Amino acid sequence: MQLRRLAALERNALLSEYKELIKKIAELEDLLANPRKIDFVVRDDIIDLKKKYGDARRTEIVEADPEDFREEDLIAHQDSVITLSIRNYIKRMPLEEFRQQRRGGRGAKGAPTREEDAVMKLVVCDTHDNLLFFTDKGKVYHLRGYDVPDTKKQAKGLPIVNLIEIENGDRVTAILVVKDYSRDFILLATREGEIKKTLLKEFEEVRRNGKIAMDLEPTDQLIAARMAAESTQVILVSSEGQAIVFKIDDLRQASRTSGGVRGMKLAKGGYVVGVETLDDGEQLLIISEKGFGKRTRLSEYPVQGRGGQGVKTLNITDRTGNVAACRVVEPGQDLMLVTRDGIVVRTRVDSISLIGRNTQGVTVMKVNEGDQVASIAAFTMSDPVEGRDVTDVSANANGAHDDDEQVLNETIPLELDEEE
Repeated sequence: MQLRRLAALERNALLSEYKELIKKIAELEDLLANPRKIDFVVRDDIIDLKKKYGDARRTEIVEADPEDFREEDLIAHQDSVITLSIRNYIKRMPLEEFRQQRRGGRGAKGAPTREEDAVMKLVVCDTHDNLLFFTDKGKVYHLRGYDVPDTKKQAKGLPIVNLIEIENGDRVTAILVVKDYSRDFILLATREGEIKKTLLKEFEEVRRNGKIAMDLEPTDQLIAARMAAESTQVILVSSEGQAIVFKIDDLRQASRTSGGVRGMKLAKGGYVVGVETLDDGEQLLIISEKGFGKRTRLSEYPVQGRGGQGVKTLNITDRTGNVAACRVVEPGQDLMLVTRDGIVVRTRVDSISLIGRNTQGVTVMKVNEGDQVASIAAFTMSDPVEGRDVTDVSANANGAHDDDEQVLNETIPLELDEEE
């Protein structure tokens, strides 16, 4: 195109803009000269605003004195799944990302892991719940659910040392979800079968650098924590498929810094995988390392004195592998399982067979060669409540609430190689 033609086009554009501006100035001067026209323009603008934004008021006006806002008041309640790996990488994911599957499925990838890392624990909680982290050396640390970074399923997570001042070489071996501290006791169990009962209120104030939760023998490790009511029964389950039930009154009330007493006598090479209380439900769920599981009525377990070997709760075979996790459950609950490779399955507790103690169970999850179940979580799905169109997953590991809707969380130990 010739330069003179380009100049003519630019001149025409400037002339058009000039005419539009002159027209606009004339309209504005006419409005200033006629206040009645201004009223009509304002009326039309208000009508347009009403059409676009004239929905019902979303805020509530009340007569009240000003109140101080806390950080948590600005954080929405959300049902979440929290996972922790052997190398202490932690992350939080929305529960809704994990759809339900039939029993025996292979699950979905829930966490990428390095070759030398593996998923160790899984809990279900609300973003406003308290999380108590117990280490293998017997220390406890505290976070709120929203303190854990919210990520996608495929994300690696954040080193937990960025959130709590965990000592070098320590590993988190148990996570306890606490709604409030109004209940009676907390039960702490060790790998070698010791157990102790301490007032839950002693763990209400935990500094960032943690505090002592239990005095351990040099060769022992703390592996499980549960809340318990004043009058209940305790059940310990071993990796060799044994379970013992005894009254909580058999345990003396111990201080936070003291050690425990013998809870279960273990076979050579065996170790405790979990501690439960019988007021959490009606059935004991057992999951093996290779994905087999079953439910058994608690009435089939005789009450004994603490310190015994207990009775058989799972028929161990090469096909099943050792016991990986246990949980006291109720019909109607949901169940999540995670393997060391980060594969997650969500299913219904009702889909797992209710059978006797001395059986090997059915396939709950198809576990790949070289992988094994690492942790489970059982929780109750409830109807939405006012202001929360979500699942009620307030933690109730051992009778933590007065209401009937309980949420159960599980963290379990694994046979681990020492890190290089």
